Amino acid sequence: MNLTTSEWLIEPASTDDLTDFIKIEIDAHILPWSEKMLQQSLEGEHLCWKLTLNNDLMGYMFVMRVIDQMELLNIVIAKNRQGKGYGGALLQHLDFFAKQHQLKSTFLEVRESNSNAIHLYQKYGFEQVGLRKNYYASPNGREDAILMQLTH
Repeated sequence: MNLTTSEWLIEPASTDDLTDFIKIEIDAHILPWSEKMLQQSLEGEHLCWKLTLNNDLMGYMFVMRVIDQMELLNIVIAKNRQGKGYGGALLQHLDFFAKQHQLKSTFLEVRESNSNAIHLYQKYGFEQVGLRKNYYASPNGREDAILMQLTH
């Protein structure tokens, strides 16, 4: 399914998007997914959607569906496009997809220090349901992950 407004388009991604994904990933993350991880996710069984504006890639997300639940594995908005509502558009698409397919919930982990992402997730209905100690590698050692859930 493609979700469109007069400004942007959300549609399934493919391996043709790999080069653009790599650029955004490296620019937006402290410890980005590798090219191999991105490629395997695009070629594998993960769901992946991209958001474009006038054919320019604004961001993307990877989701793993497991029976009646999903896990948001990675959501990225180009660094110079953050704060403009594109992350929220992807999250709304995710919720719409979940409801359309009668999925019960979506889980995600987020760095404890990523207050902008945490605020965004809370704005779209995610609630903290746990904490994973020392989950993420970081430049300063290890960092906790907040486990969040959205019930659909």
